[in-house]
Amino acid sequence: MRSRSREILRLIARGHSYEQILAAVPGLTYRNIFRAAHEALKLLGPEDETTEPSPSIRVRDERLREIRAEHPRAYEPWTKDEDLRLGSMFAARKTVDEIADTLQRQRGAITSRLAKLGLLDEQRSPGDTTSDS
Repeated sequence: MRSRSREILRLIARGHSYEQILAAVPGLTYRNIFRAAHEALKLLGPEDETTEPSPSIRVRDERLREIRAEHPRAYEPWTKDEDLRLGSMFAARKTVDEIADTLQRQRGAITSRLAKLGLLDEQRSPGDTTSDS
């Protein structure tokens, strides 16, 4: 088993949420967490659990493929460069839709990241799609 998978499984065993695990391990994605669990299941052997993804996981993976067809960076970790670009575009009064198209992310991801970065205020709310430029 890969050391990264072991680290993920240790965090899960300690009761950390996915969000806490993603914050604790730089560059990690949800898929890495799922892969670690899959590796652990394979070690248990075929009589304990099947290593085939469940129908719900297959549906989720298909939905993710559909989303990424339109938004290639959906659910990927944010980079420092993207945060800077996001801040610049927001300061330039670009609409949330324009920013989402440029950064190849979903509209909700843009508003969530703006909130996390403390860039939203009363003058410009997440739903504001007006542009002064």
